[in-house]
Amino acid sequence: MDRVLVIGAGLLGSRIIEQLSGDCEIHGADVDNSLGELGCEFHTLDITDRNAVSSLIGSVRPAAVFHTAAITNVDRCEVDKNLALRVNGTASGHIALACAKVNAYLCYISTDYIFDGKKGNYREDDPPKPLSAYGESKLLGETEVRCLGDRWKWVIARSSILYGAYRKRFNFATWIIDELRSGHPIRVVTDQTGSPTLADDLAGAVLDLWRNGRTGIYNVAGREPISRYDFALRVCEVFGLDRALVTPVRTGELRQRAQRPENSSLDVSKVELALGRNMLDVRGGLQGMKERWERLPAGEKGPPSRTV
Repeated sequence: MDRVLVIGAGLLGSRIIEQLSGDCEIHGADVDNSLGELGCEFHTLDITDRNAVSSLIGSVRPAAVFHTAAITNVDRCEVDKNLALRVNGTASGHIALACAKVNAYLCYISTDYIFDGKKGNYREDDPPKPLSAYGESKLLGETEVRCLGDRWKWVIARSSILYGAYRKRFNFATWIIDELRSGHPIRVVTDQTGSPTLADDLAGAVLDLWRNGRTGIYNVAGREPISRYDFALRVCEVFGLDRALVTPVRTGELRQRAQRPENSSLDVSKVELALGRNMLDVRGGLQGMKERWERLPAGEKGPPSRTV
């Protein structure tokens, strides 16, 4: 039975652990020791501590490491760029080096925000040009992983607007649902387009990349480009919410600290061809989320207070 280490116990990490259950000896790690998942041995880990990373991976000696940990708050990264570079960038180098020492396969989760959003439908070989500290830090993480070269086994999976039903942390889709079910109007931008990705679908795809021995860079995201505003309207359709509460706005009206790409959607044809599977479109992803959402206890479907 393979031994697998999942670093980062958030939405995606929990899905990877769940889908590995019964097939592998699973270890999970996160800086927050309250995020342990059922079905895995949990370790508290600060990924910016190179010695701690080396010690954990050296003791577990996993066949594969799925590195999902990151600071994903784009505006927070803009406020503290050094922290973003350490956590999202340099720490990924610590993990890559430790994986090389034990010959472990490494999957690093990256982002569409490494692109400037001027053209959309980005392919894996398009030149990156991040607009924000978050994008810069994730691109540094990619660089650290790519330094392993061809001798070691690694894959970089670039994704976009991750969402899903989750009892611990919240995301764009759960924010929309929580606010609208509470009768609160929301403002959503019309001029930011991405490839919304159901966490369950991303988890299944990156596990298939590992099982099929795929290496290199892959876009692993939803197959349908859509603006955040139109995505919010689709959420309303699938979950039976009042779309009149959703007001379209332009990005400039929100006065966000970090610059966002206008269209950072991803071309997923490479991963679909490699794995012989289609990534989910928006409706398929939201239907999958709804099925899981309806199984959550009522107290776990939203935060105890407003998120905005």
